[in-house]
Amino acid sequence: MKDSAPGVSILLVDDDKLLVEKYKDTVNWDICGISMVFTAYNIRQAKAQFQEYPIDILLCDVDMPQGSGLELLEWLRNRNQDIECVFLSSYANFAYAQAAVRYSARDYLLKPISNAGLEERIAQVADIVRKKKKQGRKSLEGRKEAFWNSLLRVRSDGRKLVETALLEGLYKEDSPLKLVILRAWVNPSGEHYKKDIALYDFVLNNIALEIFGNAGKRLEAIVGIQDYQWVLVLEEREDETFAACISDLKRNLEQSVFEGSCIYIGEDGRFPEAEALFGCLEYVEENALDDGYGVIYAADWTCAEACPQPPWETWWRMLNHLGSRAAVKEAICAFLEEVQAGGGWKREYLNTFQQEMSIFLLRAISIQGRNMEQIYDRDEMGRRKFESMISLKHMKGYVGYLFGALEEAWREEGQTENAIEVVKGYIEQCLGEDISRSLLARKACLSEDYLSKLFARETGMSIPAYIASRRMERAKEYLDGTSLTIGEVAMKVGYSNFSYFSKTFRELVGCTPNEYRNQ
Repeated sequence: MKDSAPGVSILLVDDDKLLVEKYKDTVNWDICGISMVFTAYNIRQAKAQFQEYPIDILLCDVDMPQGSGLELLEWLRNRNQDIECVFLSSYANFAYAQAAVRYSARDYLLKPISNAGLEERIAQVADIVRKKKKQGRKSLEGRKEAFWNSLLRVRSDGRKLVETALLEGLYKEDSPLKLVILRAWVNPSGEHYKKDIALYDFVLNNIALEIFGNAGKRLEAIVGIQDYQWVLVLEEREDETFAACISDLKRNLEQSVFEGSCIYIGEDGRFPEAEALFGCLEYVEENALDDGYGVIYAADWTCAEACPQPPWETWWRMLNHLGSRAAVKEAICAFLEEVQAGGGWKREYLNTFQQEMSIFLLRAISIQGRNMEQIYDRDEMGRRKFESMISLKHMKGYVGYLFGALEEAWREEGQTENAIEVVKGYIEQCLGEDISRSLLARKACLSEDYLSKLFARETGMSIPAYIASRRMERAKEYLDGTSLTIGEVAMKVGYSNFSYFSKTFRELVGCTPNEYRNQ
């Protein structure tokens, strides 16, 4: 490495400390053209190194327990740090992610790798860094990316940003502009909600660049504005191939990573209108419901002028007087369709409807002396509630789920009364026998746990306590009306242990069997 060449630094990041130290001590960094080597064992330490030292290259593991390498690179990109990145990973079968990473990182190497192989690739990357340093300025693409990140994500002063971009020659007054928002429907309560964002960002970049690049369209930037929400910036106007590109994008993303998504298409405009175009499109994204196809054009979207008023009292009379859960469900779904046909739902309106429906259900359930947790599974209801705000189809499915479970609860109520009567009748007939909970559950055709809960709810007593109570009442009858000995009475009511019978009798009646008979 020549003395006049700019110095190049590298940061090694891996949770395997032994591997980091091995690379630091055994790789010939001079041959690679590296003048400074820094190390870190997790993302937190790596961020601290980037904030304190001038680092040019990141050599990083992908999968680490305290945060992935993809998340670290995303953090760097969001801070507009022009860092060259080489990933190391053990995931040899993750070919698709590997291809995605290559659009934003220099390479994706598989472990284990020899020192010679690593030295060869790092030397190539270091040469790229030196050339960039000699240029002494950001690339046009980098400056454009920084502009769109400031406008769409940071929300800086749009007017000043546009004026500066025009003066610097990033765009012209008549440059065409098309904005597209992609929103993936991912439940925020999901186990890997935060962890997957960085990976999805790489996959989206890969697919979008391939699709729009092959179609000859200028994809200027992809900016993540919220979790699972991105803006695609195109210096193009809509043409006959545009719809096909959008369709391909949605299909490929849902086949690769997203279970569901919606794409919102802005109107054609010019670069000076960037802030206004984004504001209009963002309003549509916040309020428009998925029409079932997952593609919404801002120019075509409409909604009702005012929040519709559902006839809750009418539905209440149907539910309370007619007792028809199915009829109420059908009436609600018909109302949803009627509003959609008459102007369209706004997500804000649908959210109000969802809240009012929860109050309606609580009112119906309280009549039975029950609560939501007794009828609905918490996780299932949470998932369906999240999905209900995606589209009218999902909301109707949510209504069906709610009233289906309500109908089942009503039906179980009648079955519960019959089951409890069967159990109580069997206990009366068999007080002198061994009565187990499993036997009673088989008689009632219910699980043991479910029977125990139902029995306690209906009688106010546990099954063992009820059996003991009935046995003592029967014992009192024998002591009153027969000359049976205390031991014989105990056997008659299911106690083979005389002492235990006497103890139980005293606890429940207040005196011993002998004292009771003498009285």
